[in-house]
Amino acid sequence: MLKELWLWTARLGTILDEEYMTLLEVTFYHGLPPGERELQALDRVRQVYGVRKTWFDEKAHTISVEYDESRLTEHDIAALLRNAGMDIRAALRAAA
Repeated sequence: MLKELWLWTARLGTILDEEYMTLLEVTFYHGLPPGERELQALDRVRQVYGVRKTWFDEKAHTISVEYDESRLTEHDIAALLRNAGMDIRAALRAAA
């Protein structure tokens, strides 16, 4: 019974978090492609509260991150990626 209550509470917390998140996506150009060490460090970035997803586009040499704007800024995301050893360059800006 206690385990079922815990699972229900965990699911409810996830649903509530998603309901109140303001999700943004930022894309950075990267120089050198990430190696094994950088990819392992990137797994730790994904565990930061507010980071939802990360993905690469190898052909475009970009890395994108979906994050919760109420918890993190684009500057925070850039710092997390740099601390993970990612060779990020400029942020990709969408055309207006």
